[in-house]
Amino acid sequence: MLVNERHRVHTLVQQELRRKNTLIHPDIGPGKIRAALAIAGLGLDHHQAEQAMALNHNDDWQVFTLVTDRRVLGAVYQERYAVPLARIAAVKVENSMLRRRVVVQLTGGDQAYLVNDAFHQPIAAFLQQIAAMPPEARTPPPRPLCVTTAQDPTGALGALTLLGEEQGRSALLLRFVAAAHTKAEMPDEVAHDFVRRIVLMHRNLHFGRGMAEGRWLSPVCANDLCNAFVQLYGDPLSHEELPVRTLLFQSGLHTQHGKAALSSAVGLASAAILGVGWTSSARRRLDRFRLMVADTPSAASYRLQAPSGKGLEQDEPNLQNEIDGKLLGLEDDLLLRRVLYGWRPTTMQLLDVGVDALQAKLAETLG
Repeated sequence: MLVNERHRVHTLVQQELRRKNTLIHPDIGPGKIRAALAIAGLGLDHHQAEQAMALNHNDDWQVFTLVTDRRVLGAVYQERYAVPLARIAAVKVENSMLRRRVVVQLTGGDQAYLVNDAFHQPIAAFLQQIAAMPPEARTPPPRPLCVTTAQDPTGALGALTLLGEEQGRSALLLRFVAAAHTKAEMPDEVAHDFVRRIVLMHRNLHFGRGMAEGRWLSPVCANDLCNAFVQLYGDPLSHEELPVRTLLFQSGLHTQHGKAALSSAVGLASAAILGVGWTSSARRRLDRFRLMVADTPSAASYRLQAPSGKGLEQDEPNLQNEIDGKLLGLEDDLLLRRVLYGWRPTTMQLLDVGVDALQAKLAETLG
């Protein structure tokens, strides 16, 4: 559980939003959160440890509201909205036979409309209490991906404490980094970078994928991410490096590689974590999509684009959600291999390493 001490926003969620058909943290489930984020085309701010707190949706996900401890976001058919709690100035409810919605005035003169017939009264009460609070008191303190100290130069031990688990995959990798650094097998900057990536992977898996500056975040490097897409969707139909690396893929899972890659990866990231929160029975409209990717500090940042040039979530949210769920297991697998063997091997060399060799490498360093 990411929330260790209850902030006022967390308390308000419990008081105002606990209604029938509304899921409240910690019972939402990562698959449902990923579905909401995929449809909205928005990710969580994992650099601040943003966390989903409440979710209300209809059966086909055409209308939903996701409340985090920093924002309210959602969809009303083709419309999307995202309202930062710190910017709310006033809240008004319009409740008539023709229209039921929540009108939110934001600082700076902007206005947002939240429409969810089944949920508009509870969300209005919640936001009205938020609006009455000082802006600086509306969001929990940030929990960065990694904090280094003189006693903990890699940040691994502090990250391990915040993780709140001792036996999980992320905890194992953090202990490996700390041990490798102590043995002078991993320099400070490399260890620090890996700690950030491990914590980002943990948050992507358990709390929904992160986003920064409008781009989705992956804890692996750009080359590893591109190769993960090749494992799932086959060789790209086209590949450009400038002005940004862009690969065009067919949208159907590549039967030769995709199933084998997924069966291996799901054994590493549990099926419960990778469980899908929403799928559409509608026939897929798009036969291809673009991946645009770049290396950024301790992450690869990427966009997924439909042939129309729009974000993939606008034209094919089901495909956006599928990609996110399928990709997580491969990212988890590749990150483990990178932490163990460093940046020199190619992606395919890493994937060729057998499980016995991985276990031996872990045992050698951890004792």
